[in-house]
Amino acid sequence: MAITKEHVFKAADALTEMGVDPTNSAVREHLGSGSFKTITPHLKEWRELQEQSADVPADLASSMEHTLRQVWSQAKETAKLAFVGEKNMLDAQISELEDELRLKDEEIEGLNEKIADLNKTIEAKNDATETAKTETKERIAELKSELTEARSDAKEAQKSERELNKQLIALTKEIAEVKASAEKAQAEAAEAKKEKR
Repeated sequence: MAITKEHVFKAADALTEMGVDPTNSAVREHLGSGSFKTITPHLKEWRELQEQSADVPADLASSMEHTLRQVWSQAKETAKLAFVGEKNMLDAQISELEDELRLKDEEIEGLNEKIADLNKTIEAKNDATETAKTETKERIAELKSELTEARSDAKEAQKSERELNKQLIALTKEIAEVKASAEKAQAEAAEAKKEKR
């Protein structure tokens, strides 16, 4: 253990209280270790301090001690009051901060509820949009199918019209031929009547 001035001072005070002269050897023995080279200067300083304090009269020292005790008591009381005041102020600030945090938590909770409602609304709209898209696709598919069928029917109608036109032309030609034959027959019959007369 390294011997310090504090160790030497405490050892000298202890020896003095026991009525033992605090010599270098006595201090070393009391400490249980240490060299005279280390102990001597510290012990010398301790003796000088003791001599200085010895010059103070006993009644003055007692008065100073009483005054110091009063000062110390007042200092402790002042410190205590200051501590209590600061503690109360800090408690008030903490309470105010807790109230603010509570309000913030309530605001956050309210915002979270609004966000949840908005998400539900968005999901519902998305579902409705998807349903509308599906229905629109199905309707488009139906219309395309109907258009294809209509085009097919139109082609068939055009084909039927062409066939009918062909038949009409043929029938018209046939009627013309029959009419021509009938007119020829009538003419021949009229000629034959004339010859008989």
